[in-house]
Amino acid sequence: MTALALGTTLALLAASPTAAAQRDSATAAFLTRARAATARYHDRAAAIADGYRAMGPETPAMGQHWLQPSLLVADRLDPAAPPILEYATVEGRPVLVGVAFALPLADGESVPDTPVPASMWHAHEGTVSAEIVGSSHAGMGTQMGERVAVLHAWVWTPNPAGPFEAQNWALPFLRAGLPAPPGAPLAAAEALALGTGGVGYFAAECRARLRPDPSEVATLEAVLTAFADSVTQWRSHRPASVPLGREEVDWLDGLWARGRIAIAGALGRGRAAPPDALSSCAGDQPSP
Repeated sequence: MTALALGTTLALLAASPTAAAQRDSATAAFLTRARAATARYHDRAAAIADGYRAMGPETPAMGQHWLQPSLLVADRLDPAAPPILEYATVEGRPVLVGVAFALPLADGESVPDTPVPASMWHAHEGTVSAEIVGSSHAGMGTQMGERVAVLHAWVWTPNPAGPFEAQNWALPFLRAGLPAPPGAPLAAAEALALGTGGVGYFAAECRARLRPDPSEVATLEAVLTAFADSVTQWRSHRPASVPLGREEVDWLDGLWARGRIAIAGALGRGRAAPPDALSSCAGDQPSP
């Protein structure tokens, strides 16, 4: 390449935004539009008036999904019209924490790669109702068969793992009226979730993943309830508005570790059970 050609190339590169910068700009604009369009839904009555309806129970890291069926069947990605709103219960009232987009996919069809990278989507076989299962967010899988692709966007409660990660483990801290401590381990968030209404969720996840015998289910639920009571008691003895200290985060982390051992014992698997036996009930997700 001649000096003139090299100089021309460098000048063109300097004058034009890179592809990465263009994508980042498009993604930021997508999030901004989604946030602006859903501000009115902080009042859930407005969402109900616009046709959104609850779908399944509230889960620790995703809240409760509210679906607008006509927006789902419209089959288009419009940041101003998300088919799903996500609410978390905080001090007895619904709080809008995020939105999600859903696209029905035919056999062999794929999701768009813009304005959000395709890698941020995940797919469910069957219907969008599979979205409420914590273990069902494992990427797009194959392109075979009919599926529903889902893209989360945490436009109202920042997700430390990223705005498009399926699960937001900052939500247990939000429910407890606490900021999510930077770098807190996932186990600490799970322990806090257990003590803020998550017993039913974790029991269902453990039943699905660990497949306990019918005779073991009651013991499993009793163990989870006992550890949830420990979290509830701890919360009752600390100032509600004070951010968590390092020792408290470590205590929650250790409580979850003891819970794994207790679950293994309750299911007759002893200390030989994998160290992540209980965390696997909630899926492997990035730490908050």
